[in-house]
Amino acid sequence: MSKQRRVIYKYELFLWEYHDGLATAVLNLPKTYNLLTVQEQKSKFILWAIIDPSHDLDTEVKIARCYTGSAMEFEQFSILLHLSTVQASDGLVYHFFELMD
Repeated sequence: MSKQRRVIYKYELFLWEYHDGLATAVLNLPKTYNLLTVQEQKSKFILWAIIDPSHDLDTEVKIARCYTGSAMEFEQFSILLHLSTVQASDGLVYHFFELMD
């Protein structure tokens, strides 16, 4: 029986779409993933995740971003998991969530 090889990868979060006060980005990850955190690195938002690189990138993962005090609509998502809160270099505090339909 072979062991599953897991690796921590990082993904830049960009190509944000804006709907009802909520910015969302979509990543394609392997079916076995574990999201760790989002932080700012060199003025970009980076998500770190544990993945199995032997699997295809066939799972769409939706990430939402909002800042403190913003109004947003989460009703279309059944599950909302907090990933992290980031105090960014632009002076704003952003909150990141994984969204699941």
